[in-house]
Amino acid sequence: MDNYLKCSSLVAEFFRSEIGIDSKDGEWFILDKDHPEYLNFIDESKDEPGMLSFHTRGSMAKYLIGELASYDQLYNPKHRIRSKPGKVFRRIYACSGRDISSNEIADIVRKWEQFINLTEVVYVFDVVQGEDIRKSYLVSNSYVTREGKRMGSCMSGEDDQEYLDLYVDNPQIALGILKVGDKVAARSLVWNDEWYDRIYGCDNFACDRLERYLQEKGLKNIRQASHEIAIKLDCVEYDYYPYIDTLYRLDMDKSMACNYYPYGHEVRTCRETNGSYEENSLYECTECGYEGNEDDMYCIDGDMYCSECCCYSDYYEEYIIRTEARWSECMNTYLHEDDATYCVDRDDYTHNDRAVRLFDGEYADNEDSELVELYNGDYALSDIHDLTFMDYKSDYALTEDVIELYDGEFALQKDCVELFDGSWALDGDDDVVECFDGIYMLECDTVETYNGLIASREDCEQLFDGSWALNRDPIVEMDDIDEVKYA
Repeated sequence: MDNYLKCSSLVAEFFRSEIGIDSKDGEWFILDKDHPEYLNFIDESKDEPGMLSFHTRGSMAKYLIGELASYDQLYNPKHRIRSKPGKVFRRIYACSGRDISSNEIADIVRKWEQFINLTEVVYVFDVVQGEDIRKSYLVSNSYVTREGKRMGSCMSGEDDQEYLDLYVDNPQIALGILKVGDKVAARSLVWNDEWYDRIYGCDNFACDRLERYLQEKGLKNIRQASHEIAIKLDCVEYDYYPYIDTLYRLDMDKSMACNYYPYGHEVRTCRETNGSYEENSLYECTECGYEGNEDDMYCIDGDMYCSECCCYSDYYEEYIIRTEARWSECMNTYLHEDDATYCVDRDDYTHNDRAVRLFDGEYADNEDSELVELYNGDYALSDIHDLTFMDYKSDYALTEDVIELYDGEFALQKDCVELFDGSWALDGDDDVVECFDGIYMLECDTVETYNGLIASREDCEQLFDGSWALNRDPIVEMDDIDEVKYA
């Protein structure tokens, strides 16, 4: 189509490789020739570095150049307009009806500048080991861009090369590099032929290209790993160490480079730029994650805990985990939750071996001064529960289970009988008798009738001979004696 964007092979390759828009597919730019900012035939400026050149309708008309003119005519620097890359890219997107933000244009310009830096020369990729790693770090072997940018490192000087012995001596470590000619433009550590580490380069373009190469080799970005990684090394004992980005903790006991802290082992942390290292043996609190020296931690069942997450128990004579501990006021010590019984009435804990079950299902400490054993073997607390002492049993009972007797004593209701006047007496009381009609009375309030019945004195009449008879018995009044008697 005549309204396709036309450009040099260099510009076309930039759009394909860096922007992802290929001139051979349907995503390519279709320009509106009537757009006021129309432009075409884009190329890198040959006489003004850093600029892009192009034609507009006006420039082509001025120099009598048609769209079917020869390449030499179309791309002759004398007839072309030059402008900054940002303006050219913005006009391309505007003429093709595509929305794009200022930030996106700035990103395209950055990629273009990096692309131009490295497309002017031949670049190669490689993964090196041994002494070639040391050579790749030397400042004298680093590539310098047209803007004077080069890859930096705290290990690039001649005097710093001994810092790299760890990398050079261990075959588990390699270095992925991007070279421009014979100079290194980007580098990345490769661990165990599986992971690539942070990428350093002379610019973002070089870093992007090297990362793409490493990914095509099947390597994974170790900085994006969400799990613990440890690489076994042949040797970790050195006087000097490099600055390591990710696996910077060396487990000296197991000869491993780790992205986590191997607690309980001798560890050298390699995060210094002068070849030195930090050496320590930290322990991590299992409960809160606090890191401390061995003297600051306490071992419980093989795990380490800080002083905030455990407490000393005089009962066990050792430390226990605080979240599993229960304070016992009555025993003045911490108990493990599995050994502790809660006493609701005292709002306290006691050891299971000292816990006494109360009548209501709650518990108390067996050394509680208010603990009382009831008549039936149950237990209660005298200052909490309503209890009554029963003389006849020499024991306590719940007040709700006893009644007061006629003589002011107390007894279990089930052990008592009700007297005719509503008072109560112990069943079997020697002073209580059962009358012939089933009523219980105090013996002093009863008489025995002439025919052997026990009855209430109020329900009887005394006969002439001193004996007694029920009022309802067939008796008569005798008139021949001075006092009234019955017969």
